[in-house]
Amino acid sequence: MQAPRPTQSQQERIEQLEQENRQLQRHVEQARFKNKRLQKRLKKVEQDLEKARRAVHRQAAPFSKGGPKAEPQKPGRKAGNGYGELSCRPAPQRVDEVLPAPVSRRCPCGGTVQVERTEPQYQEDIVRRTLVRRFDIEVGHCSCCGARAQGRHRLQTSDALGSAKVQVGPEALVLGAHLNKQMGLSLGHTARVLQSGYGLEFSRGGLYKALARLAGKAEPT
Repeated sequence: MQAPRPTQSQQERIEQLEQENRQLQRHVEQARFKNKRLQKRLKKVEQDLEKARRAVHRQAAPFSKGGPKAEPQKPGRKAGNGYGELSCRPAPQRVDEVLPAPVSRRCPCGGTVQVERTEPQYQEDIVRRTLVRRFDIEVGHCSCCGARAQGRHRLQTSDALGSAKVQVGPEALVLGAHLNKQMGLSLGHTARVLQSGYGLEFSRGGLYKALARLAGKAEPT
């Protein structure tokens, strides 16, 4: 005997129940996922709490990084593909001095060394040399009015003579201003750099006055 077909209202009710069932299944899956995530979070919190409890009883707790790794990596660069990006200083565009580095023609074994090629190597260095200039300044007077006249070279930083005849050149003044004003060194440290690096004796007061004169000359710019 064939079962009777459901009426339209019964069919609609069945579809409604199936839809509610699917929604309930989605809610269950979401609840399971949320429960699993909360369990992981709770486990991590418990581990952190246990570490904090153990750290309370250790004097070096603020500096501790936890227990040692089971298989720690070796320090330093890794050979092969793990070395990282290769980098080096670029070759200088200018060479001021060429120095030969010959190889010994006699090998420790007693044989003769045959030269195959010459490889370049560059070295960038600072030559600490203080240049001392002497200006022979002509001093005279006008034969007409008797006014005093004095010569001047373009490299002079002052017209002073007598007790103030020893001056500091423009390059040294610029370096002192750069160290003090731009690099932030104090007057004492700037004087020590000029003395230890270039042999220029400076007091803090003398350096301050020199920088003040330099600032006055540079004020229009």
